[in-house]
Amino acid sequence: IDNDNPVKYNTLNDGIIKSNITLNPNKEIVIEVRLWLDENTPNNQIGKTFNGKIVVEGEGKEYIDLSRTSSEMLAYLGLTSNGVKNYPISETTTSEENGIWETEDDYGTSYYFRGDVDNNNIVFAGFNWKIIRINGNGSLRLLLNYTCPYYDDEGYCGSYDLDYAYDYEDESFQYVGYMHGINDLDNIESVDENIYDSTIKIALDNWYEENIVNYGFSSKVENDVIYCNDRSIFNIENVEHPTPSPDDEGETIYTKSIRITYNYYDRISKKSPTLICPQIEKDGFSVNVASKGNKKLKYPIATITADEVTYAGNNGYLYNTLDAYGTFYTMTPYEATYYSDQNISMIMYIKDGYQCVNVTLNDYQHILPVISLKSDITVTGSGLQNDPFVVQ
Repeated sequence: IDNDNPVKYNTLNDGIIKSNITLNPNKEIVIEVRLWLDENTPNNQIGKTFNGKIVVEGEGKEYIDLSRTSSEMLAYLGLTSNGVKNYPISETTTSEENGIWETEDDYGTSYYFRGDVDNNNIVFAGFNWKIIRINGNGSLRLLLNYTCPYYDDEGYCGSYDLDYAYDYEDESFQYVGYMHGINDLDNIESVDENIYDSTIKIALDNWYEENIVNYGFSSKVENDVIYCNDRSIFNIENVEHPTPSPDDEGETIYTKSIRITYNYYDRISKKSPTLICPQIEKDGFSVNVASKGNKKLKYPIATITADEVTYAGNNGYLYNTLDAYGTFYTMTPYEATYYSDQNISMIMYIKDGYQCVNVTLNDYQHILPVISLKSDITVTGSGLQNDPFVVQ
């Protein structure tokens, strides 16, 4: 079984699991092999020893490293940076802020597009995307552009049909996680254990498999990258809520609840977004071959964070920066309240293309895939809407 492109054999004679591949220095390919016994296997065969071998054949070749640093990728795309933009960084932008700015992420210096820009359009895998930023390791972080301002020679833009709740299960606060554990207020750490997939993760994994893996595009997608679902807690508060008595005496009954506020609330109030994942070992979602993160992802795909939206400038210019004028989820939790009889958990989302606000998890919204392309890709074009970068 090749984890990136599963194959199945009915016999064990000279089956080729994977061929015509290039393995660069210090890189690895993970392949899982399983053996099943036929249901009609006689009982006297059970418990016996199976012997076999897997042969790897190949030849060493001179390796030329074509990967780029983030600054080299910036230059390769013909772009320049305005430098570091100091705090406070507002959700709204001015004309003087239009362009590319830089800040640190978990891998190094990241270059992000902000304000009224028109040179971050890119075509990959038959879809139109927006470049959100250049990651600190030189890879390109892309957001699916479902408004499609550019079409190829055949008028093809790539279909878009991802409309889901963030999580259908219920409003318990573990469901703010891209993955999550069990609902246990006495043990919050167990809530954030990455055991079960969220609805949004399942949808994005399926989209990636159908549109990237099945069409052979995954070799151009960067695996060593972090997607941050920041569940670090800013405040936990015990709150009493007045509830009118059901009898006629007019007595007010107070019911207790627990309110959890996540750290994005503090960052946005101080106008200090970040591209560094505060709890990278738990909330930094990555695949198992990545050098950082929790290594819990099946595929290297997630969606945008509210911090990235803030850096882009979530006012009217968000349309130019991200071309997402509709309503879509981020993967950034905002708040969760646990009542005795109900739970309400909130995630940040983009409303009408420019308002970054919070919404309950079971609202039906767009989900926009975010992936990262390797730093050694080759592109043509200038990034403009009528001349986008096209991945070769």
